[in-house]
Amino acid sequence: MKSENYRKKIEEKERKLKEEIQSYRRRSVYILFFNVFLVVVLFFLFNSVKGKDTTIVEGYQIAIKMPSEIYSDEEVQSKVFLINTRNYKRDFVIDRFKFQILKENVPVYNFYYDSPISSTIDRLESILVFDLSREVSLKNLKSGIYIVSVEMYLDGKLIKNSFNFSVKEEILKEIAVDPYYSIGENIIPQLVIENKTATTVVLSPTEIEWTLNNKTYTDVFSQEYSLKPGEKMFFESSNIFKINKKGSYNLKCTIYFKNGIETISKNINVIEVPEKSLKELDLNIYSDEYVVSGRKVNFNFEILNRSEKERYLYFNKVVIIIPKINYSYEVSNVKVLLGRYGGMSLVTLPLVFPAPGKYDIVFKLDAGETISKVLTLQVP
Repeated sequence: MKSENYRKKIEEKERKLKEEIQSYRRRSVYILFFNVFLVVVLFFLFNSVKGKDTTIVEGYQIAIKMPSEIYSDEEVQSKVFLINTRNYKRDFVIDRFKFQILKENVPVYNFYYDSPISSTIDRLESILVFDLSREVSLKNLKSGIYIVSVEMYLDGKLIKNSFNFSVKEEILKEIAVDPYYSIGENIIPQLVIENKTATTVVLSPTEIEWTLNNKTYTDVFSQEYSLKPGEKMFFESSNIFKINKKGSYNLKCTIYFKNGIETISKNINVIEVPEKSLKELDLNIYSDEYVVSGRKVNFNFEILNRSEKERYLYFNKVVIIIPKINYSYEVSNVKVLLGRYGGMSLVTLPLVFPAPGKYDIVFKLDAGETISKVLTLQVP
């Protein structure tokens, strides 16, 4: 009897084990089927989304280069580049090129060129397709968000891209002073007011109060001043400040208008004597634009501090020359404040190379001793 009961228990356990195994198998089949189904769905979904991406077509890509934020009085600078992402040189044809600037879907500017253009692009290179500044000077836009939309047919296939930028309107006010002053040197600050809006504004200052090192001077005004978009106005203190001790001082300017008061401030550094040594200084000449003959290109002339200390520098002269075209730029008595391992652009100059060829740009600083940098360009 006991052996019979034992046998039945064993059979019951085997039956339950078989049922569990069958259940696991069914669940595995369901999971496998679901995974296959999910992969298929994701594959078609990915290809559906990918098919809508027209910013890259057949290894070509278009890029829009411009600032993401500008002031209203500034000219809109927008360039369109075609990029070849393939590792070989290619011929291409552009047709039905369209460039638009829109605000709230309303066109602000339209450019359309419907004739085909053929050209060649090197491997992994980019070429300029469109430069807005060559077509129009677009500025004084109202504040808001704008969209640049570009589309074209490249070898018969549509490729397009877009870029959002914002326009700000503001009346800027700042204090203009030297980067530093020596002990006992005359300090004559200026208030600079700049109209960065799309419309003419009228200013009605009644007083401008200057405070530095516990001394206060006041200038009184009785007239109104009109400022067009992009225009600046300078209000120079009629009084001279002097500081006879080295240190950092806060200069405060309070402007009294008929309809309100504004206060701005700026720190002034006062030192014993400026440095004239040119050791551990480097010069650099560069442009972010494509250089081609006959077209104006902005070049930056930069000074770099390779020292771990702050530098208060004084240059007798800053000279820039291009011997081939007899170009010369010179400015005297230049003060420069450089942070540790810092740099700054001393000047930005618009340069034009009249014909293709080789040009040398010479950048020289004179502080008793001199340093110079020569950039050689092969201009197409």
